[in-house]
Amino acid sequence: MLKTRLAPTPSGFLHLGNAFSFVLTWLWSRRHGAELFLRIDDADTQRVRPSYLEDVFYTLDFLGITPDSGPASVSEFEANYSQKHRQELYMTAFEQLKAQKILFFCVCSRAQLAQKQACLCKDKPCSQAEGAWRLDTEVIGYQEIIDWKAGAHNVHLHRQMPHTVIRKRDGGLAYQLCSLMDDLHFGINVVIRGADLWASSAIQLALAKQLRCKDFLDAVFYHHPLLLTDNGEKMAKSHGSDSVHNWRKSQSVRAVYETLASLLALPKPHLVCSLKDLEEASAFLIWPKIALEYE
Repeated sequence: MLKTRLAPTPSGFLHLGNAFSFVLTWLWSRRHGAELFLRIDDADTQRVRPSYLEDVFYTLDFLGITPDSGPASVSEFEANYSQKHRQELYMTAFEQLKAQKILFFCVCSRAQLAQKQACLCKDKPCSQAEGAWRLDTEVIGYQEIIDWKAGAHNVHLHRQMPHTVIRKRDGGLAYQLCSLMDDLHFGINVVIRGADLWASSAIQLALAKQLRCKDFLDAVFYHHPLLLTDNGEKMAKSHGSDSVHNWRKSQSVRAVYETLASLLALPKPHLVCSLKDLEEASAFLIWPKIALEYE
């Protein structure tokens, strides 16, 4: 069976770009009869706030989206689905990568790596308090991604995400490894995300290859277009005016769906008032059927 997910990070109030991604993923799941799972990435405890976590559920309720599985409330999420419950899973994967000599310990800052794209202390022994464990992207080189609509896409990992962090200075496991292990844990075989995350997909596929995780290597990927601000920039959670949190206060959900219908270039967007209307209006967008062994 096909299974995809919504995977927000509660590090700020969700913006219209997140709503756009949620809606596209919901439309895709309904078109293909896939299960839609809610997976929330809360591993970065320094940035997560209770109000941001609550905003995930408020946003889904506002949009009229009900996932098929996953937590239905903050309390259920914290009791059963928080990433704190899967630390052993992440650590086991980290130790496997470490044993394969594909990671190295490094005290360089992100700025230093961005300037030189090489670790200045790669072969120097250090203590855990001084630095982080990084993926040796120089060794990996290119990673191919087969995208559902864009086709084959090669990402040069060392140019895009040089020596990405796998275990942080504070000892916590980083997003790329946690996201991969969560998708495997919850049986996700369709990964739908924004076009700004090509490099993340490549990193996670590279990690899956090292860990011999065939299920993730066989997954379908779709990198959808991004919503941009009036200045042509990618929407971010720091842009308060673009947050669904603010739209809920000043706009009706009809305004949100009319905006999304316009951005999708659907006919008569002013008649799109709800998720159901959007599904009906987008029926002419015939997406090719996915052929997977899961069907």
